[in-house]
Amino acid sequence: MENEQNKNKVTEIFVPRETPVTNEPVPEIEAPQTKSTGAIIGSIIIIIVLVIGGLYLWGKQITEKEAQSSITPEQILSETDPALDLLKTQGISDKITDIEADLNATDLNNLDKELQNIDVELNF
Repeated sequence: MENEQNKNKVTEIFVPRETPVTNEPVPEIEAPQTKSTGAIIGSIIIIIVLVIGGLYLWGKQITEKEAQSSITPEQILSETDPALDLLKTQGISDKITDIEADLNATDLNNLDKELQNIDVELNF
C-alpha cells in the first residue's frame, strides 16, 4: 500500500518562472546634486583679486628699482669726492710727524660709502 501511495504522489519539480514583463517605466535614480554655481563664481573672483594684487605688488617693486637706479654712472663719476681731494692735498714728506698729521687729517668714517653705488656703476 505504501507503493500505491507513493505512486499517487506527484513529484514536484521546481521550475523557475520568468519574471513577468511589464510596460511600466523603470524608476530613474536621482543623480547627486552638484555644488551650486555661487561657490564656483566666488572662488573665481577670489583668484582674480589675488592675481591683480600680485601684479600690483610686482609693478610697485619694479618702479621702486627703477627709481633707485635712476643715478647713472656718469653722474656718480662727475660727483666730487672730498676724501679724494684731501688725499691729493697731503704732503709728500716722509717725516713721521708729517705722516701722522696726514693720517689724522684723513677721514676713514665713510670709507664704504662708494660701495653703495657699485651696483649702479657695474650695471647690476
